[in-house]
This record gives sequence, C-alpha cells and structure tokens, in this order.
Amino acid sequence: MILDKTCIVLLACNDYESTQLTVANLLKYTPENIPIYFLPNNITDNFDSDRVREIGLFYSNLYPNRVIYVNWVTPSFPYQALGDLIYSEQLGKYDYICKIDDDVFPITSDWIEELAKCFEKHESDKLGYVTGLINNNPWGFAELVSLMNLQDEYKMLVPKVTIAGKNMKGYMKQEQVIYPEIGRGGFGTVWQYPHLARWIHEKTTFRPEEFISATRGLESKEIDNHLRYSIGCMLFRKSSWAKVYNGSKTDEKMWHTYSKDNNMHNYAALNVPMVHLFFYNQRLSNKSILDRAYETFRNFANDQLVLLWDNSASCKTNFIEERLRQQEYRIKSSQKKLVTTIRKFKNYVRYRYFRKW
Repeated sequence: MILDKTCIVLLACNDYESTQLTVANLLKYTPENIPIYFLPNNITDNFDSDRVREIGLFYSNLYPNRVIYVNWVTPSFPYQALGDLIYSEQLGKYDYICKIDDDVFPITSDWIEELAKCFEKHESDKLGYVTGLINNNPWGFAELVSLMNLQDEYKMLVPKVTIAGKNMKGYMKQEQVIYPEIGRGGFGTVWQYPHLARWIHEKTTFRPEEFISATRGLESKEIDNHLRYSIGCMLFRKSSWAKVYNGSKTDEKMWHTYSKDNNMHNYAALNVPMVHLFFYNQRLSNKSILDRAYETFRNFANDQLVLLWDNSASCKTNFIEERLRQQEYRIKSSQKKLVTTIRKFKNYVRYRYFRKW
C-alpha cells in the first residue's frame, strides 16, 4: 500500500491562526504512523512568521514522532523550498508526498486512506495527482453547488454575468461567466468573490456533519487538465515534483502546464471533504470566520483538538499588544543601531585622523 511510503508535507507561511487549526485537525484525523513534516517558509521574518515557527516547534515537541519541524531547508519560493525538502535525505524513504497548505484541513478520519485508494485506483504513468473535495476552491465550489442542490441559493448571490480567470499574457485570460455556469479554473468564481466563500463555509465548514453526509460514498472524478486547479492538497509521486519544473515560480501553474502539455490525469476523491479557509485575496474580508471555525471544530472533535492558543477575543488582544511591543522594540533597535553606527564611525575618524597625542 502506498501509505507505507507516504508522508505529509505541510507548507506554512504567515497565517498562524489557520496554521494551528490545520495542524490540530491533521493530528486528529491522520493515522499516527504517517509523519507530518512542518515546513516554515517565509523569507522575511515578522510577527506572523514567528508565530508560525512557534506552532511548528510546539507540535513537534508535543508529538516528536508525528510532527517533524523542518530546520534544514532554506526559505524560498514554495516550489523551490518544497523540492529541497522532498528530495532531502530526511525524506529519502518516501516515494509519495501529500502536500497540504497551511489553511486546508481534512474533517474525516479516513481522509488520507481514501486519497491513497483513489491514487491506487487510477495509478498509471499518466496519473499526476489526486486531491479531495475542497470547499473554497473554484473546482470544488462548483461541484458542491451541484451536489448539495444549492443552485437556487447561489443564483440569489450573483448577477447573471460574473468574472472568472485573470489576464496573464500567453497563459490565461479573464472571461465573463453567464449563470448558471461557474468558473472552475484558476482565479475562478469563488476566488473572485469573498462573499461566496463565506456562503459555502456556512453550508459546509460550519456544518461538518452535513458536508460529510453530502459526500459520503461518492466516487472520484477527473479534473479537466485544461483547467488550472488550486492544489491546496495533493497526493503525488515524489519523482513528479522535478518533472513539472518549467522555470516559473508558481508550483500550481507549473503543475497545470505540465498536466495539460503531457495529458496527465488528475482526480478528486469526492468522498474526502476538506476545508480551505481562504485565498490570499479573501483573508481580510473573511478572517472573521476563524472564530467560528475554531469553535466548530473544537465541538466537532469533542474538545480533542490540542491548541497552543484558543483564538478568543482576549487572546487576540494579547496578540495585538505583543505585535505592537515587537514593532516598538524593532523601531527602537533600528534607531539605536544607527546611532551606534554613527558613533563608532565618528570615533574611528577621530582616532585615525584627529588624535591629540
């Protein structure tokens, strides 16, 4: 079975609140024999990236045989950092990788087993990757609107004509989408409109039992390889990572181009419901959902999620205070450093050229 040679790689950057929720749920729903490699990947140090590293160290100390904090990879573009980890000596015994982003998490205890079954079912030299049914995802969103019979509600939330895609010379164009069609590809409908993400979270994330019930027993479905798919979670052969390289900085774009040009087949296991909290352009407008997400999944897991902090209002106040304290310290340190540098320079000039002895 491929799970014997599989590990999870969690790509973490700045979203410390969602990162904690992701790690906690992964630990809750992933078999203990499958390790989770926590990869902190932020080139610039700041308050947020400090908290992400704090989470990684906390869980790796709490579960040393389950969470491995990656300190041997230099932060870089995600594709580069992930490749450096995937092909490192420490991961030498694994042939399959399940890459997951820091704001994507499973909600069923058999999620990784079902992804593996899907992979084995479709395994061939033309298989690219398999993924779950991710709610806040252009492709997954369109699937769920249909599966959960939400077309009428969706119609009330959008005008007849919406925008999908993005103008990227030589690669992709922005286009108009006419109801009832939903943009499923890169920068698709739900990506464009944060209120649609909040709506699908209401139907799925905050009603996990209904989300699971709606997807239970479903088969896998092939993803059109001409569509750019947002791969927040993907299970693939380790050897595939190097093959998709084409000089781009974006791993998602590289996977899309490779799949399309080589007619690779990628599948979504529709019986693996997964939550994606928000795309980067949705974070500010949708960050308020984090409180409900914490509460929902603490209750759903019967308070069995082990959390470093609780994301309560008082906790957030403390975080704001600490962020301001660090900013103040860094500003003062920078000013002191400049004063000290000038003082040292003046002293050197006085000593070198204006000695009185």
